Amino acid sequence: MFSFIKIDLIKLFDNILKFIRENGKETILFLMLVFTFAYTMYMSYKHNQQLESYYENVMHSHETEVYEKLYDILEEYETSKQDRHSELYMRRMEFSPQINAELRQYLDIINTDHIVVAEYHNGYTSISTMIPFCKYSITYETHKPSYNNVSTMFQSTNITPLLYTADMSSVTTYTTEEIQDYDEFLYMYFRTIGIERIYYRTISFAGNPCGFIVCANYSLDKISNESEIVKLAKEMETYLTKIRN
Repeated sequence: MFSFIKIDLIKLFDNILKFIRENGKETILFLMLVFTFAYTMYMSYKHNQQLESYYENVMHSHETEVYEKLYDILEEYETSKQDRHSELYMRRMEFSPQINAELRQYLDIINTDHIVVAEYHNGYTSISTMIPFCKYSITYETHKPSYNNVSTMFQSTNITPLLYTADMSSVTTYTTEEIQDYDEFLYMYFRTIGIERIYYRTISFAGNPCGFIVCANYSLDKISNESEIVKLAKEMETYLTKIRN
């Protein structure tokens, strides 16, 4: 077997030499071109590998630097937001006794049974459209001794269609029967606890609606002083401005 291979290799070598002798210059030139092409392709491949490695190192370094800067910015923002949130919370706690005391005084001044102050906030956001759902929560409440708190029923509550019909610049009055046309839940709830009439007034911050005041009476015969409700709304706007600023 090995002798056969040896004979074939010798024969192949003889044929190559014969071909070179017969085609001399052309063969050498062709071989040089093949070698040059092969060498050029090899060096190009090695060069591209070096460029890719360099590019990856540069990009990785740049991405790391950008990520670190972005992380620092986000961390600073979150820290600032938490500090601001804590500051505003403490200011709200500072003013809460004054607000509650003033609300108790306004029960008699307005001639009403129940006063609640609610504030708008963004409770959730649509996953598809990213549009926020506007909600409200009762933040302050006072009432005559014979009635109960309702604030726990109205935390992160969707805006009722009833509020869309109210005049933002004045006091709007509704009887419980009128509310049935706008909000069945409120109608049934007011019927359950005995509310017969409410007075609604928007409160604003920096010119934008930020919440509302509702004065509720448990008798249709009890008529509240609307001008005093407007004064209370202005007082609440002043308190919220002090808390915010």
